[in-house]
Amino acid sequence: MKAQRRMIGMGMPLRPSLLLSLGLLVACVEAAPETAVPTADSAALPDAGSTPDAAPDGATPSAEAGTSESDASSSPDAAPGGATPSGDAGTSESDASSSPDAGPHLDAGPYVALGMNDVTILAPLPASDDAALMRATDPVDDGTPLVPRALFDRLNEQPIDSFAPIVSRDAYAALQLVAVRFELCDRNRPGPCSETADGRLRLVLQPYASLDGFDDVGLHASFSIPAAEIPAVVRDLRALARIQSAPLSAPLDVNPALAAGNAAYVDALRALVRRIAGEQSFVRLTFNAQPSMASQVRWVMRGVEIRDGALADVGIPGIAGSTEGVITSGQHGFAAAPVSDTPEGMAQVIGDRSFAAANAERQLELLAVLAAAENPNVSATDTVSCVACHVSTQLTHFRTTEVGVDPTSIPGRYTSSYDLTVLGTLRTARTLRALGWRRRDMIISQRVVNDTAQLLLELQTRFPP
Repeated sequence: MKAQRRMIGMGMPLRPSLLLSLGLLVACVEAAPETAVPTADSAALPDAGSTPDAAPDGATPSAEAGTSESDASSSPDAAPGGATPSGDAGTSESDASSSPDAGPHLDAGPYVALGMNDVTILAPLPASDDAALMRATDPVDDGTPLVPRALFDRLNEQPIDSFAPIVSRDAYAALQLVAVRFELCDRNRPGPCSETADGRLRLVLQPYASLDGFDDVGLHASFSIPAAEIPAVVRDLRALARIQSAPLSAPLDVNPALAAGNAAYVDALRALVRRIAGEQSFVRLTFNAQPSMASQVRWVMRGVEIRDGALADVGIPGIAGSTEGVITSGQHGFAAAPVSDTPEGMAQVIGDRSFAAANAERQLELLAVLAAAENPNVSATDTVSCVACHVSTQLTHFRTTEVGVDPTSIPGRYTSSYDLTVLGTLRTARTLRALGWRRRDMIISQRVVNDTAQLLLELQTRFPP
């Protein structure tokens, strides 16, 4: 029987017994689970090894997948058209495989190639209020809600300028799950994940306003996946991929299986989220919202996380505080208060006037600053400010257009054999949304696309055919 749990409070320390299962920002601590954790062999997910269903693009994984050099599925995981992701994917193969072996790859089940839409899952606009993938109030397997009300209130009620609450208190009840992301580690440092690191399940929730679509408000919830359980989660992702059978060459888009209303896929995805999420695995919740009472287009960015066993505000790199306000400025630019110049030059490139005042050589350097903010191998959440990742997609489009530079020529940009196309409206939209919806417009950022491609590269290295 699972131990009794209490809701995460408003900054109250958690019981020491809970610390063993929390993914902490400063130090990840592993402990044996109190009860066995279900895997893809449970009834919630189809057994990836029990049926010869075809993998994406028609490949047929089997018990012998990856064992024969002549097997068509023996090429590395999820490369477009069967191509091998290599050094041009933003990291060398030696870098991606430099950490020690975590155990038999068969723990992840028979090989199934994964694509962009198999590891980053964007839900379509719901047909009605009742068609949510999941809600913040839905209970997960440990009995706690997907996002506790207390956490939402802590982020929403803390004033900034004259705004408090930031958005309507009723927004909590309207929060729906709009995106699911899997990661091999916290990605708080640049470069490939260590095979000893705990993984992450990242969820994006937004309040749904019926016919108007989703409000310009986002909550990003992160939950820890113990390193020993990552192979089982990869097995689940492969089972989901077999249900979906999406083209491996497709760029990141609305998830095909969810868009088609595939009931088996929906049920399996919900089961996976419910199994991982919960109070004991909670790591972090961040908040990015347009204040409902503001006449000016502006956003509030802040977060809370488990640190040293208690709930604490997330520090923002480059500033002393834990809250950053961002407004639109000029025709294409933004202004942040307090401003964080991480990576160096970001404070100059986000402003229309400061960018225009730079000479041609400096402008090219500033474009490289934007590329750095989008490259998971040179920047991460502990090294760049919130605003950097959230404005780089738009500013890259606007600034390269202004100076007549091909975006693909920017030095230091992330490259990959996977399709890094950014679909949706973010490149020309005035919003800081990174993944989800702005009303009825699909929003996907370049950083999310790049992170997804990097994950696929590391998955094929760690769990090869």
